[in-house]
Amino acid sequence: LETEIPVNKNAQDISVGRERVYLDYGKKEVITVKQAIEAICNANAFDAAYALAEKIGMNESGFVAMMNDKAKELGLVNTNYVDSTGVAKMSDGQYSTANDIVMLSYYLIKNYPDVLTYTNVTMGYFEHTSTGQGKTEMISSNDLIRRGFYDACDGLITGYTDEDGYSQSATATVDGKREIAVVLGVSDQSYRAAELRYLMEYANENFEYVLLDSAG
Repeated sequence: LETEIPVNKNAQDISVGRERVYLDYGKKEVITVKQAIEAICNANAFDAAYALAEKIGMNESGFVAMMNDKAKELGLVNTNYVDSTGVAKMSDGQYSTANDIVMLSYYLIKNYPDVLTYTNVTMGYFEHTSTGQGKTEMISSNDLIRRGFYDACDGLITGYTDEDGYSQSATATVDGKREIAVVLGVSDQSYRAAELRYLMEYANENFEYVLLDSAG
């Protein structure tokens, strides 16, 4: 988590006009992996996502290849990644399905449960420790948590493009049961939150664990 990431010009440029924490290539800013994860999970920061992708994959195309390899490994048969941030749209060849995103979300939470300590934060401040510039406020766009629409919710990630609309993978634990719900391509942020709340309330009320048989 303390590994350092130098910010390059591509990371700064890709985030112009989008959610970002204003990483500064001109000031030779250096951030940590932990800071990048916080910025991605809390603020959907495009600049932090790009910087982290380049650090892991040597360059963005290398990281995208790793993303697609992981998708195949997890059986995400209707998913294709074109970039590391979500700037690319369906018309660019980048796509997924609600089912694939549920599977990916389940894999992430099961294998890296600490991610929920990042996604459960509603706001915070990004500290530009290497440049000395002022802190950047980070505000979550997950209304289930930030606006208290679903108290049990503790993640996971939101998304938006003009072409593809508002989307989100949401998760919560209710009565000891972990729920994951995905909504894709709805018209606005409030409708997204309402649909996700409905899906998770439905799951909680209509599904139960049943012992079908015992071993042997």
